[in-house]
Amino acid sequence: MKKDTKQEIYRIIDSFLVEAKDQNGRERSLEQLNRDRHLAAERFEELIRQARQEIMDSENKAVKKQAIKEFCEWLEEEDRQNWEIERYVESLLRREDEVFCDTVGEAWIELVRKVMGGEVSFDEGRERKSLQVVRVRISNPQSSDEIVDKFGSKKNLKALMDLHFNNGEMWDFDVVPSFPPGADSYYKRMKDGRMVDFVIKRLTRFPESKKAIIVFPNKNDYKQVLENPLDDYLPCMCSLHFRLQPNEYSQMGLIFYARSLDVYQKAYANLLAAIKLGENICEKLSSNLGYGIEMGFVDGLIGDAHIYKECWDDAVNLLRKYDNSKYKHS
Repeated sequence: MKKDTKQEIYRIIDSFLVEAKDQNGRERSLEQLNRDRHLAAERFEELIRQARQEIMDSENKAVKKQAIKEFCEWLEEEDRQNWEIERYVESLLRREDEVFCDTVGEAWIELVRKVMGGEVSFDEGRERKSLQVVRVRISNPQSSDEIVDKFGSKKNLKALMDLHFNNGEMWDFDVVPSFPPGADSYYKRMKDGRMVDFVIKRLTRFPESKKAIIVFPNKNDYKQVLENPLDDYLPCMCSLHFRLQPNEYSQMGLIFYARSLDVYQKAYANLLAAIKLGENICEKLSSNLGYGIEMGFVDGLIGDAHIYKECWDDAVNLLRKYDNSKYKHS
């Protein structure tokens, strides 16, 4: 690779990394900055080599020549400090099984994109694409989201909000329901166990507490699974852990574990409902502690992120619509 091209790569990376925080939302140390800088440059160069090789393998010489010209012009433009290169460089520092985004809507789109590139498999007879152990971090969590409002299902969103805040009985709004209605909803489990009251009381008394966690599965679920494994229910969202962040304890971190999430139909609704719950808890804590507390981040793991075959076409259409929208470039 030409020396001036390599210098340009480092300039692009530096312009982004100096201003950006790391993937955990912290300021980069000098040591971390240097590690990330070299890692990004190494991966950037490899991508360039791969792209050029694909071009050289093309049988159409005219296409090959034009593609090389356009690729080099794109890379060597002077002004690359825009949304495109920033997100590109950021993605070089990320693993394939990680999603780091500002908002729920952006995380939803990226999850759909990743899962649609995943392995085809069967789960209890249903064909799907899936990824295992996917980390999701959202740096600006809000319970309303412009991308979800534009592209998500209002019906699905309302259903999951009701199952967290109003409706006591669980039911499945999947296009092919996988369990019968009748199990306790998230709302009923939290209400019966006074789980939200516990979280608020615990963090009011001990803002640094690591015990402020809501766990949804219970012994009745295990009993039902053992007695009738073909007609059972186990909550997809297993736990929500609320942690006030050190120093001033004015920001709430929400750490979740989902054993399984239907990424296309339900993931955005699950996340927005969890964030809404977090906002309600922050409001109560602000009143109890006498100072403002707000949501700081959401971070968690999805044990199995999947999209069923019945939704593949819809998922592809979602990505096409999003990629052609203003949100892709904002």
